[in-house]
Amino acid sequence: MQLSCTHENLAPALTYLEWVVGRQNHLPILSNILFEAEAGRLRLSATNLEIGVIVTLGVKVEQEGKVALPAKLLTQFIQSSSTQEVLTLTQAGNQVVVENGQDEIRINSVESKDFPLIPEYTQTYPLELPARVLSEALKKVLFAVSTNESRIELTGVLLTASARGIHLVATDSFRLSEVTLPQADSESYKTLQDFLQTKNGIILPVETLQELSRVIEHEAVSVHMALEDNQVFFEIGGVRIVSRVIQGKYPDYQQILPKEFQSTITLPRGELIRSLKMAASFAQYGSGEVQFVFSAEKSTLEIVTTSSGVGEQRTTLTLTQPPSEDKTFIFQPRHLLEGMNAFSGETIILHLNTKDMPVLLTGDNPESQIYLVMPIRK
Repeated sequence: MQLSCTHENLAPALTYLEWVVGRQNHLPILSNILFEAEAGRLRLSATNLEIGVIVTLGVKVEQEGKVALPAKLLTQFIQSSSTQEVLTLTQAGNQVVVENGQDEIRINSVESKDFPLIPEYTQTYPLELPARVLSEALKKVLFAVSTNESRIELTGVLLTASARGIHLVATDSFRLSEVTLPQADSESYKTLQDFLQTKNGIILPVETLQELSRVIEHEAVSVHMALEDNQVFFEIGGVRIVSRVIQGKYPDYQQILPKEFQSTITLPRGELIRSLKMAASFAQYGSGEVQFVFSAEKSTLEIVTTSSGVGEQRTTLTLTQPPSEDKTFIFQPRHLLEGMNAFSGETIILHLNTKDMPVLLTGDNPESQIYLVMPIRK
């Protein structure tokens, strides 16, 4: 194998692949990236047996070939080398020589026949979503995915649909985030909506969507998608991602969404986030909790944190719409902050019931995004 390519093309591709490689440590062959050079293109593959990523680049191929190379070592060299030079890779026996201007390394290669086969979708991708829209939606739900593997269905994002549109949902049992993709008058959108309604949704692993989000940031304007045999396939520009679909039944989250509220409070999002950050800093010295104390008589919200060893911190916000009665809620500040940071508008609306019932947060467009957080029960 002998080829040459630009640093600009190879470096981002290796970054996508190394992230997948770094999520396993049980099979030595999986710590490598498979290089396949043929007919003016370089195909790079990596997998951890849960996720597979294939990147195709246009390169100058002097001699075709196939070889597996250590991902971490190669990526570190490419990232540290000059971005202005043309990279050359030349196979010499059981080594590959990588040259970049004045820099050169010789890497021991691995037999390519030992590299696992990555499933590929060979037909035309039936589904297409705008990359920017999907990227923004993922940012608003990924943080709420559970890390507790005892409930495997909660370690992914539910992709589901209703008459309102296509929804992405994540929960860790303490909070829930739902984002609805904007309705699109396209055959692809309707096809996916119908499919998801028929299947009652599918659960996609969080690691897969994190990789997808990472690629979207740098690649094309559209995400092509296909579903087949409990696997999901994505194509973004020259990058293909394949992953299993999580098997399991996602909770019927619609049942826990409150339908009626005793009070609705509108607050400036920026001011509320600033106050919460201050409270969170103080809370780490105490119980790690923050109180929201609503006063109907004073028309105020007091955000209070206390610590027996440090003292007390209190911020008072004036309400334009006081609650119908005094209410006090206790929250984990991180759950509130992450939820509020996921909104982008000027205001946050808190929909309240009793102190033990979940609080619903909406923004300027409640039809497109909701966030549910459970108060701490005392």
